[in-house]
Amino acid sequence: MQDEAISRLRDAMREAAYKDADCVNNGQPAINKLSLLSTVRDVLLRANLADSILDNNLLESVRLWLEPLPDASLPAYEIQRTLIEALPQLPIKTIHLRESGLGKVMIFYQKSKRVEPNLKRICEKLIGDWTRAIMGRSDNYRDKSIKQVDYSYFKHKADIPTQARTQQIVNANKSLYEESAARRNRAAAPAARTTAYKVAPRANLAGINSRNKRTLPSGVGTALNKDERFKSLSQRLHSMGIKKKGAKKGGVSIEGKGISM
Repeated sequence: MQDEAISRLRDAMREAAYKDADCVNNGQPAINKLSLLSTVRDVLLRANLADSILDNNLLESVRLWLEPLPDASLPAYEIQRTLIEALPQLPIKTIHLRESGLGKVMIFYQKSKRVEPNLKRICEKLIGDWTRAIMGRSDNYRDKSIKQVDYSYFKHKADIPTQARTQQIVNANKSLYEESAARRNRAAAPAARTTAYKVAPRANLAGINSRNKRTLPSGVGTALNKDERFKSLSQRLHSMGIKKKGAKKGGVSIEGKGISM
């Protein structure tokens, strides 16, 4: 019974997608998918139907709904949000991705600049989970293998830009909002920039420790020097207190005593 209902919904979704494509080609409003969206949402959010959804390849119709329309426009935001937010709840395997072709559409949404950031984050997480399953890698960060190389400051010293060059790079990468704030001499919240690093530098802790031991003078940081600094500070504060007390005794009282007439 459930399989038949899912199959009928799959066919209805496919037909709605084709009708919307024809409406766009004819210059008419595409509302067929929106009219069926509430039914699709109710089915996708039912956990007891997850296996039937995957077995009857409902993901193929989901892919058709998420694909760009013939005029290269994306489907309505409500359609994108409903379908993409429902995908993490489904136990999607490699065979389901192969049969439905959903992975290609998710990669498109991940790279497209027209997709909302919250939906792009969901797509990125889904692609990461699916990729790890295909490649047989663990999702535990401790098991992640990170490439490391030895870093030499003197070897790369010539490649480090000067202060003037650094300022030129910063100015060239400013957004319109930051440029407007700079012209008005106002502060601007920096724009978020994502940078991906593939190689991690390997720290030479032994060399750093040996260099620190050679440069630090004898006794620095020991308990003896701490005591000497504390004694010097105490003597200075004590002498300052004596001077203040002496000045108070020799001053003019509230009653006016000590004023020379």
